[in-house]
Amino acid sequence: MTTLERLQVEPFSQLAISKGVEQVGEMSHRVLRKFPSFAAQYSTIPLRESFQLRNRISHGYETLDWNVIWRVATRSVPEFRRQLEPILREAGEDVP
Repeated sequence: MTTLERLQVEPFSQLAISKGVEQVGEMSHRVLRKFPSFAAQYSTIPLRESFQLRNRISHGYETLDWNVIWRVATRSVPEFRRQLEPILREAGEDVP
């Protein structure tokens, strides 16, 4: 199990966690680009912020604040999922 302490010193953990957060940001960008009316309707879902973090990870890897990445991975991403699950279910999508 990865902890904040391990994340701060282990390159493998850094890559794994940051890549997951980066992918959420990339998917957020796709939603913003392809479904702007959805993004406007659900403006409380942090799609833009997620995409901005994706850019920060992609273009500034060596200067990332691992405390921030940890907080996003352990708090923000699960909350993001909780916000999206009912919307996806209502749309008839399977949610693993």
